[in-house]
Amino acid sequence: MEDLSLHMLDIMENSLEARARRIEVRIDEDPEADLLTLEIRDDGKGMDAQTLLTLLAGHPDIELRYDHNIAGEAFTFDTGEIREGLGSPQALRRIGEHIRKGLDELTRRVKA
Repeated sequence: MEDLSLHMLDIMENSLEARARRIEVRIDEDPEADLLTLEIRDDGKGMDAQTLLTLLAGHPDIELRYDHNIAGEAFTFDTGEIREGLGSPQALRRIGEHIRKGLDELTRRVKA
């Protein structure tokens, strides 16, 4: 649990760097199912597309699903839908553009 608490501290410090004024931590334990759910929420500015691209560039073999919801509007990105060349620079550029456009469109819809 010590490692988990250090990860939680890191995430909460990232929240503060994103100018969060409120941080919520929720932990649900289900020993019978051997399941622990950790949720950390904040009101910071959020991640940008570069953060996701850095993760994918360093770990092209993972499957990543990213859901971003604002006021009932949503953007979803799922690497499971992209099968080929995920680690190539061309694929990362294409993914980066897709994520940036998706997040920009989400922001426009919410402001409209």
